[in-house]
Amino acid sequence: PDKKLYVSTGDATAPSPPDGLKTGQDNSDLLSSILRIDVDTADPGLKYGIPADNPWVGVEKVRPEIWAFGFRNPWKMSFHNDGRLWVGDVGWELWEMIHLVGKGGNHGWAAMEASQPILPEVASPLAPITAPVAAHEHSEAASITGGYLSEGSRLPGLNGAYVYADYETGKIWAIWHDGKRVTRHEEIADTAHKIVTFGRGNDGELYYLHYGNPGSMHRLIPHPEAGKASSFPRLLSGTGLFSDTAKGTPADGVYEYRVAEPMWEDGASATRWIALPDKTTITASPGTNPAGVIWPRDAVLARTVRIGARPVETQLLHFDGETWNGYSYQWNADGSDAELVGSSGAEIEVPAAGWKGGTRYRIASRAECLRCHTPWSGFANGFQPIQLTGFPAHDPATARETALALGLTDATWFEREKSGQLLASRGPGPVETRARSWLHANCAHCHRRNGGGSAPLEVNFDRPLSEAALLWQKPTRGDFTLTNAHLLTPGDPSR
Repeated sequence: PDKKLYVSTGDATAPSPPDGLKTGQDNSDLLSSILRIDVDTADPGLKYGIPADNPWVGVEKVRPEIWAFGFRNPWKMSFHNDGRLWVGDVGWELWEMIHLVGKGGNHGWAAMEASQPILPEVASPLAPITAPVAAHEHSEAASITGGYLSEGSRLPGLNGAYVYADYETGKIWAIWHDGKRVTRHEEIADTAHKIVTFGRGNDGELYYLHYGNPGSMHRLIPHPEAGKASSFPRLLSGTGLFSDTAKGTPADGVYEYRVAEPMWEDGASATRWIALPDKTTITASPGTNPAGVIWPRDAVLARTVRIGARPVETQLLHFDGETWNGYSYQWNADGSDAELVGSSGAEIEVPAAGWKGGTRYRIASRAECLRCHTPWSGFANGFQPIQLTGFPAHDPATARETALALGLTDATWFEREKSGQLLASRGPGPVETRARSWLHANCAHCHRRNGGGSAPLEVNFDRPLSEAALLWQKPTRGDFTLTNAHLLTPGDPSR
């Protein structure tokens, strides 16, 4: 609005260690900042001019181009028509942030990540840290995408709202701010899209881009069913997955399966099922998506978690033809049925006997489900060739024999996997394979290429151990006061 050019810069390093160049609070360079320059003039020795009213013109060891600083990875920024500058800042370990940026602001990185202290000792004396206008935990967002103020006439209910999204979870929010405080803030959509940027038409209407294969452009419309009763099953018995819900007896066409190495659950146990629509098959299709697999529409994976003999929750993954969605059902006290849990998840009381997790049990939010079940891991983390060991109702046939006989998969689905089979970590077999199986089952959904884990591990089973960033590697989250510490020192478990 002031005819100057504003430029956003990040900290220019990989996620780990945080702020590797120690630039977030260092104002002697142009990184981690919003810069403001005049492209219509040129100062001596420069291709541009530095506006005289920039906040730190003439201050020693401070780049005069800086308008505000303390950003990790600003993505992206836009102006309100009253001159306010909105910036989405991709976080590091816990938070995704939305900032309102004014002249001379310090927005925290890497002294702070929202409310989390990171390197508080490096805070710049130039300006106090300004908290973000909004901050999202990684249970609901993992890579924020800044948007625009909604000013069109097509969606009057959004007028005056700043609209932004998350690349990883596909959620879209609107925030209303009166210049002093947030007056309203809500999630307005939950999409299957990788929202990489927004655009605003000449008429003020908003659009966003899905960075998919293929890429596509979208706009928001009012939900035609908003406010109406939904037919979505509120009880597990209403899903049709079980002929006897209380006993866990699967309906026809629903098959229990076993995995080699389940996730560690503090002593809880789990039973798993797969259900495909009639006469449909999971097929291998290299190149169609990161996993190279095509699932039939309305495929469902189910998993019931028990503490001792008591069922606690049943988790569902449902493929709607475009993406996977996660849902959880909490079992009632007598174990006769389970009720759908809200989108934000829940914490419930459970008996401490029989497991090691205490008396509080966490049921994940729907967004949290999709932080682990990602395209990079193939969404279906358990139903994979390297994990699948059999179908109890069809023992002693092998998993491959049964899957092919039932028409669940084609042969190429098994043949695409070249890295071998996971082993039970507490069973027989080479200790290295068992250790890598444990890491794959518990860590590799995030700690793989593109998986979103902020520590630089890649421990998926198909990754060569030499490329896992694990052996002899320096830790990035502290060293427990060990001398010459490594993440893993081969042959020396005490270290």
